[in-house]
Amino acid sequence: VHSSQYLEVLDLSENAIKDSGVKHLTSILNELAVKTLDLSSCEISDQGAIYLAEALKTNTKLMKLILNDNEIGNNGANSLSDILNLN
Repeated sequence: VHSSQYLEVLDLSENAIKDSGVKHLTSILNELAVKTLDLSSCEISDQGAIYLAEALKTNTKLMKLILNDNEIGNNGANSLSDILNLN
């Protein structure tokens, strides 16, 4: 995918991609230029949320991130909150 191309929605919900899948996804997230990313019910824990937070430091395209029904605890939520300025 060229940087001029984008996806409105990337729906990976209910796919059990877990933290390792999130790590791989974040390595190409900027290239995909996704506007909405749905990772609900993907068995993501704190580490996956931390991977996402790191990727979001340089991502300017993502407007909506859906993470409901995962296993994200305080550490992962705090990492996302810090990068999204939700404190």
